Amino acid sequence: MPPRLRLQLAVEELPLKVPFRISGYTFTQIPALVAQLWDAERIGRGEAEGVYYFDDTPARMAVDIESRRAEIEAGITRDELRELLPIGGARNALDCALWELEAKRAGQPVWKLAGIEQAVPLTTMFTLGADHPATIATAATARADATALKLKLSGELELDIERVRAVRGARRTSGWVSTRTRAIHSIHSNASCPCSCKRVYSCSSSHWRAAAKRISTLSIARFRSPPMKAVKGSPTSKVCSACSMS
Repeated sequence: MPPRLRLQLAVEELPLKVPFRISGYTFTQIPALVAQLWDAERIGRGEAEGVYYFDDTPARMAVDIESRRAEIEAGITRDELRELLPIGGARNALDCALWELEAKRAGQPVWKLAGIEQAVPLTTMFTLGADHPATIATAATARADATALKLKLSGELELDIERVRAVRGARRTSGWVSTRTRAIHSIHSNASCPCSCKRVYSCSSSHWRAAAKRISTLSIARFRSPPMKAVKGSPTSKVCSACSMS
């Protein structure tokens, strides 16, 4: 049986060096929930930022975890955590803390406990905000070490086109997002949810179809459409977690 634990939660505001802009929102700081678990000798730490537009905020995560404090402090394993809390930031923060705690008990790094033969660096994307094209070009040039870039667009078609051109001009030789693929993925105006609920979705704005056509000449790897909304009157017998977050 796992040893008893002591739980501590705190919400930290992590300031950004520069504002980060997306469509309709500007971030100047990122709030994060920090979870710490102590046994008699060791401490495990984890954190999560959540997804604000799913209402998965640090404050909400803290409430969810506090509602299960007794079970958590009684001693819990990672497998038991999956049954205790649903998918989301609260479970993520505690899962990370439990991984670190388990690694310290075993005297091994987390990657070994996870069954990985060798730890290797992974490529991740550096995201450029929906800023003025000149600002974006400067940022893209400054991050020459980033081999994969993602650009946020705002929905202002002409300005979005200039943003894409700015990145292509700044990083033409090294490529943008992926140098292996030079085609835009298809954007479907209607699509079915991949799960058993069979909900039908429709792209909420013609902007993205127009943008896809215009941007297709700019040699990017992928153009991602916004979240699609359920069509009124479509089947809603059982909503899956993917649908509920769309």
